[in-house]
Amino acid sequence: MSFSLIWISFGIYWRAILALVIARNASVLILDEPTAHLDIPSKQILNELLIEWMDKGGRTIILATHQVEDIQKLADYLVVLRDGYMLGQFEKEELIETHKRYWFSHPLELPTIPGEVERKESSFVTNRPAEAEDFLRNASERWTTVQTLGLDEIVTILLVK
Repeated sequence: MSFSLIWISFGIYWRAILALVIARNASVLILDEPTAHLDIPSKQILNELLIEWMDKGGRTIILATHQVEDIQKLADYLVVLRDGYMLGQFEKEELIETHKRYWFSHPLELPTIPGEVERKESSFVTNRPAEAEDFLRNASERWTTVQTLGLDEIVTILLVK
């Protein structure tokens, strides 16, 4: 009696699937959690392959993922869903640029600041930084530090608020 065992890792599986799809010259790829269960080298290879495929132009990837790294590397636009409802459609770079955290050397005692989406004792986050800065200047408030948020923090704010 002979026994054969074939082991296919998720990385090899995804490469094989993508090779078949890409060979068909599809113009749209719909991927659901494409890097879940992949090891680090396989994630890198997959992302490079997808970027190369997109660079040929006239192609779209619709990506459903919880992996912020995938979004950062592959997405230009985000559609954020919560409980099956669309919270909004965002251009990734604009979303990152407009969400900023301002730090103060004292607790904030101001009313709601323009675009305020989160407040802690000595800091707040706004999605309208120019208006917030004008408001703070008019209130004679000086911030000590301003920081652009990471995409993971922004998505968390969108999903939790």
